[in-house]
Amino acid sequence: MRFLLLAGLALTTGCATKYAPLSGRGGYIELPQGPDTYDVSFSGNGMVPPDLLESYLLYRCAEVTEATGARYFEIQARGTEPKTGEAILPQYVYATIKVSEKEPRGRGEWFEAGVLMKQLEPYVMGD
Repeated sequence: MRFLLLAGLALTTGCATKYAPLSGRGGYIELPQGPDTYDVSFSGNGMVPPDLLESYLLYRCAEVTEATGARYFEIQARGTEPKTGEAILPQYVYATIKVSEKEPRGRGEWFEAGVLMKQLEPYVMGD
């Protein structure tokens, strides 16, 4: 019985969530929190491997950075809402980023948006 439930759920949810804006199947969203600070998140179904989910989040952070005309972003806060239980449940990762035209001087985790996008693009946009 449990196998049938999981098989049916897998058929109704389809494949893993793809990189796209937020819809009924998951995706990314960002909300401005100030002139250079954004909350960015990505939600996916339980079929998205955690490393791919994290790559989706970082890629979107880089896109947001470039859209603002900035070159760098620094992650100020980050978190994961892990899936729990035995069923295929949604997963959710999020970060608060600060974008900057200058290389961040802090000790936090920061990235150059264009370089990161080039590194992640084959993984994020691949099928």
